[in-house]
Amino acid sequence: LPNGKIAGIQILQNINLWKAFTVEFTRVRDKLKKDPEVQLLWHGTRGTDPKAIYQGEVGFDMTYSAQGMWGRALYFAKNASYSNDYRSTNPQGQFQMILAQVILGDYNGVTPANNEIARPGNKPDGT
Repeated sequence: LPNGKIAGIQILQNINLWKAFTVEFTRVRDKLKKDPEVQLLWHGTRGTDPKAIYQGEVGFDMTYSAQGMWGRALYFAKNASYSNDYRSTNPQGQFQMILAQVILGDYNGVTPANNEIARPGNKPDGT
């Protein structure tokens, strides 16, 4: 964000969500038979207070999701400039976004936009 000014950075970790992350990492690793790729990606929460995510029991929750290009889903971005359009605003008028570790699993390129997708489909090999 070339015109942005960082007012502060907070490192937050919910131990219960971290435990769930490690369980999911193991589940995906077992399915892929290799360590899945993990990336730091940006997420904007728009009208949802980010505390609902990082202090909650569920973490990133589809309940707060809106319809997007690929249906109702959780969307993350490599570039902060994209998530900036979905940023939340705190009571002091400052903008907030989350930078999260995300397990990518198995992906291959871009799926054509379709806002009616209810869940990811199978890969060409049926898995």
